[in-house]
Amino acid sequence: PAELVLDQLAAPVRDRLGAISERKESIASRHFVSRYVLPLFVDLAREDKLPCVAFCLDPNLCEALALRIVETLERLEKAASEREGGEAEKRRVTKMALKASKLVKQMQNRRRNKKEKTLSGQQKKQLTHDQQARLHDARVAEQQRADAARIAASMLDQDELDLQMDVDPRFSFVPDNDRISREDLDFWMKRLRDATGWPNDHPLLRALWRGVGVHHEGLPRSYKDLVETMFRGKHIKVVIATKTLAVG
Repeated sequence: PAELVLDQLAAPVRDRLGAISERKESIASRHFVSRYVLPLFVDLAREDKLPCVAFCLDPNLCEALALRIVETLERLEKAASEREGGEAEKRRVTKMALKASKLVKQMQNRRRNKKEKTLSGQQKKQLTHDQQARLHDARVAEQQRADAARIAASMLDQDELDLQMDVDPRFSFVPDNDRISREDLDFWMKRLRDATGWPNDHPLLRALWRGVGVHHEGLPRSYKDLVETMFRGKHIKVVIATKTLAVG
């Protein structure tokens, strides 16, 4: 199925390039670049020639190309999901449930492994066995409430981000096994949110989950740091950049 999708995406560029000379279409025009940028990257992916950097001197065009790519891939994924009777949505819900269960277990394990604060020997002598038992139960209950609050807050944030990240790999340049770890992503996303206030569904972030980053001098430093980190780790496969990426 993945090869079929790639073939379907690449077919337009093969067909249209043959007619370029007849239409006298300029390959240097913005229209031409926008029209064929996705099929170009699809061809490179199929030939196992990713990752790559596509240099573009116009910062606005860099972002426009990334936006065109992500919107096209999202539209194709939605159409595929509708054709397949919602199977992709079922897979997404199942994956979300597994992630939620894993998060709860992690929080519970941390609580069990955490050493409880103990009273001094003198204080223990002043408490009866029943009092010590009640004190222990109160501490456990307090810890459980704190854990539940952290889990709830974390789940709200993770649910929203996971919804954006959980894309069908057939419509992304990044396979599931090449995705950035959640721990690393949380670190970089916190920096990005603190610096920019970007929501999880910002177009440039949606492009990252599809394997596409943008790099030019007008973008926030925290976003460019994330792009550079993900590209070095092969967590994104395409960067559309001006000369800023070449000079550091």
